[in-house]
Amino acid sequence: MESYLNRLSALSKEKTYTLNEEGIADETGAWKYSDIKHVQLKFTPTRYYGGIYQCVITSQSGEVTLSNRRYKGPADFDYQNEAYNRFVKELHKKLESIAGMSFGSGMSRPRFMLELIGSLIFFPLIVYAIFALGQALVGGLILLVLAVRLIPYYRKNKPRSYRASEIPDDLLP
Repeated sequence: MESYLNRLSALSKEKTYTLNEEGIADETGAWKYSDIKHVQLKFTPTRYYGGIYQCVITSQSGEVTLSNRRYKGPADFDYQNEAYNRFVKELHKKLESIAGMSFGSGMSRPRFMLELIGSLIFFPLIVYAIFALGQALVGGLILLVLAVRLIPYYRKNKPRSYRASEIPDDLLP
């Protein structure tokens, strides 16, 4: 029986999720594994914190989001990568034989395309403006920093499906 402590932000209550023989449970109730319809793994970095991963579990009753980063207090987060990985892998094992179950990773296709097109238009314009001002070195450095940050972000968040037994390595911390 695998358990996981989760709190996304100051606005949410800390909950302990447990995988038992019948389903996933917290303090308020339980979902049978057969009620779960989709699991989505995501890479969700912020400007200040890069290693944030989420597992969104969707059932007939609603949605639960688990994160490898647990809120402890103002600007205080605990990264629980090992426990998150164990819980997500065990969840996938339990769901592997459920008929109609789907597993996806990354963003939705429309959001991915919108962000990618926006980046391909917006960032080169910024760099061009900096080059036009005669700051080639600064423009080159900005372009390099953006590429180093954006290429892994888009690679991890590319929309795709996978099998429960083949969790994408780049979507676990």
